[in-house]
Amino acid sequence: MRVELAKVGTSKAFPRVQQRFHLFRDLLCSEGIRMDIGEHKLGQLVFYSCHLHTHGVVEICRYQLAETIADIITEILQVEYIRRILRCHYTGFDRVEEGNICAEAQRLAYNPRRRTQILFALLEYLQHHAYVHVDGFVRFRLRDYWEELVDCVDLAVGNFQEQKEHEEFVKLLKFFVEVQEPRIDTVQVMRRNLGGYSLVDQHFRPVDARLLHGLSLEPGSGGVSGEDLLLSALVTLAPVSIILHLPPDPLLGTIDEVFRQRIRYCPGCPLCR
Repeated sequence: MRVELAKVGTSKAFPRVQQRFHLFRDLLCSEGIRMDIGEHKLGQLVFYSCHLHTHGVVEICRYQLAETIADIITEILQVEYIRRILRCHYTGFDRVEEGNICAEAQRLAYNPRRRTQILFALLEYLQHHAYVHVDGFVRFRLRDYWEELVDCVDLAVGNFQEQKEHEEFVKLLKFFVEVQEPRIDTVQVMRRNLGGYSLVDQHFRPVDARLLHGLSLEPGSGGVSGEDLLLSALVTLAPVSIILHLPPDPLLGTIDEVFRQRIRYCPGCPLCR
């Protein structure tokens, strides 16, 4: 006697979803449980009907089906949901930008415990219902999960826009440095004991303040960080060569990007101590 375990619907055909259902069937077969999975379409909708031919295994198979659907949601459909949210809430991104944002949102959405939460929600639902439309289940039964995806997309878009603004800022500074005449050949940068930075020339003499047009390198000057003040000073001087008497520091990343071909780190000298 054939028993219908459940019917599962998706909004459109996904080859990986089909493969996952076939894997589910084959896994049960390897355990001596016979199951047929029928597939039919109604417009864009795709339905997978799971029929059991082995008695006394409904609960085991229901659990395995819930695991299968949980995997489909988190491993296959989640990226589709992220793309759908992005296109619904934002416009103006080309395909490459959209792909980068979706990849970042997918990274932000990673949560090993989420699959377990989805699994338990599916188990509870399948105890009382023989039909589940995956997209509808996610939208109405997993609202917290959907809102988390929306938050991840928003954060990914914010990160992308921030990175794009940074790249444009660096590009502008590089252009400015390239077109202006150097005010000094070599600048050596050292960190002060009490914070901030000191600039000296190739002969270890303090850089003439007049070359900086009154720019102060005192930390906290005008509420600006020491690293930003240093960047402004170096852009103003546009030196041919910059020697940094300090270890590589992520806070100096923008300086590295703007002056990449002009910077070298001192391998070690009394000034570095």
